[in-house]
Amino acid sequence: MLKDLSTQPTFLQHTAQADGIVISFEVDNGESAYKQARKDRLDIFFKLKEERWKQAHLWCGIRLGW
Repeated sequence: MLKDLSTQPTFLQHTAQADGIVISFEVDNGESAYKQARKDRLDIFFKLKEERWKQAHLWCGIRLGW
């Protein structure tokens, strides 16, 4: 992550300043992971999305003071 990178969401720019961390997980069922994240009341930064090449992804996390 680079500070102030225009293609990087603004909430991730804090990570470049060492105020947080981004961890990526691969799961078998994106819909199930999305439902669990909502159930666990995680912050959903980007809702579940399926790309045209069939990759599904979402961004969620817990805010750590930023």
